[in-house]
Amino acid sequence: MEFRGRRSSVLLFSLLTIPARQPNVEIRGFNFVEAKQNKKSMEIRAAAADVYKPEDLMVLKEPLTLLWSKERAPYRVNGAVGVLKTATRDLEVRGGSQLLSPDELLFVTEKLRYDPAANDFLSDESVEVRRLRMNSDAAFKLAGQGLRIDLDRSLYEIHSKVRASQRVSSASNFLVTSRRAEITPELRQAYFYGSVDVRSKYLSLRGDELTIHFKDNKPSKLVMVGRGRNPKIQATMGKLKLISQGLDVTLGPSGEMERSEAKGSVDAIFDDGTKFVAERLVSVKENGQSVFILEGQVNIFTGERTATSEFARFYPDTGDIHLERVAAVKKGDQLIEGERIRFSTKNSEVRVEKAKGRVGRQDLGLGGR
Repeated sequence: MEFRGRRSSVLLFSLLTIPARQPNVEIRGFNFVEAKQNKKSMEIRAAAADVYKPEDLMVLKEPLTLLWSKERAPYRVNGAVGVLKTATRDLEVRGGSQLLSPDELLFVTEKLRYDPAANDFLSDESVEVRRLRMNSDAAFKLAGQGLRIDLDRSLYEIHSKVRASQRVSSASNFLVTSRRAEITPELRQAYFYGSVDVRSKYLSLRGDELTIHFKDNKPSKLVMVGRGRNPKIQATMGKLKLISQGLDVTLGPSGEMERSEAKGSVDAIFDDGTKFVAERLVSVKENGQSVFILEGQVNIFTGERTATSEFARFYPDTGDIHLERVAAVKKGDQLIEGERIRFSTKNSEVRVEKAKGRVGRQDLGLGGR
């Protein structure tokens, strides 16, 4: 997963200091407008403004700042006090600062600093984020420490201690924690980095990086990957626990799992003790029945039997296992091979098509030809 934004840490420049003296000029009903290429780019309204001429500062009471970026609605920022560097347009808003994005995400923090050179908002304070006008069944909340908002790219970064929750339905809620996060509403995606933990009614995931794709303001797909020398993710999905290098999960409208795909050194175990090793494991629904599809050097361990193939299907409701492509089943010293092998975790019968070996057929419980 690519890191999409610049690597920003804490607030990068010192606070604008209000002089400890009387202002040179006091203005009531302050209004400032700046335009670029005949288009409004910044507007600042305030109940009052104190002007400090030597310092080139304005102290604004109850300011409202509007900033336009691209062809879209403005970013709206308000707070108790604002400090404006008039020559550079550096602005700091203090005292319960709130920023409302054109995407209707509301950011609440104690201080916000606008850097006109980068067209960024920055904060090193605690921050809370929520979406306005969202119904209770899709409520979104995010909190963390430190913030950067890239106005040009509509990219929102939380720097540390990330905690996010997304209500998918009245019965399902997603909880995500990570070291840092990014949100890109235009792409309908959120990214979480470092010690990512996901919990919901239907699954539990742990890994290094997570991408959440949204549809109709609800999670529709989760992509979890491992990083480093030994990339690994851990997942519990219903009756299945697995370890792999990557996992994609497609979600239904109520947060239920419709499909999952584990990739790279998959090691899984079902609640009945059946173990799977493969390069790829896909979980789908076929005719209302759960099916696990395994590919690439498949090994299945069930009871005293070990099965191998290049492709396999496991039906957990019935316990049936279908092996194809260089299929084999071994029990102790007994081995049978064939083009296709069918057996079950719930009985001892094994059915083989075009068997290559016939040793120990009774011990294996073989049927068929």
